[in-house]
Amino acid sequence: MKKIFIAVIFFIASLKGMGQNLRTDIQGFKIGVGLSLAIPVSNLDANTIGAGFDILGQYGLDKNLAVTADAGVTALFAKYNIPTTAIIPIRLGFRYFPTSEIYLGAKTGLGIYTLGDIISENYTAWSLGAGYLLDRRFDVSASYDGYVKKGISFGYMAIRIGYVFGK
Repeated sequence: MKKIFIAVIFFIASLKGMGQNLRTDIQGFKIGVGLSLAIPVSNLDANTIGAGFDILGQYGLDKNLAVTADAGVTALFAKYNIPTTAIIPIRLGFRYFPTSEIYLGAKTGLGIYTLGDIISENYTAWSLGAGYLLDRRFDVSASYDGYVKKGISFGYMAIRIGYVFGK
């Protein structure tokens, strides 16, 4: 798992030469979709790798800071004969752009955890990550998505590719 995360970081760093001056692109409202690969890392021992889909809205406040809102679903497939775990995050957050291509992000909100028809519980959801704008439409990112409730916590690494609609 650590090797995959390190490989993604090196991949993002190698794209530095591809970037354009995209700083003006963060201003105003943007909406996009993303696909993600989820790698369980904390208290999800009964699950293997997973996949997710999300919708993300972003409003650029200035050339370095944007607020975000996202909702989606991530399915973590089971190792054993149990139902697939589904996690539905609904979060607000921000993105800080220290350069025109790289951003750091944080999100918090509600996470709905379901295990087939057996369990459905609400958790506090949070995420920390970083991303790279490939061009005006595409970005890649890596994050840790964590969930906590009354001393119970779990989380996964997410590697995401996103597409932005509009200008």
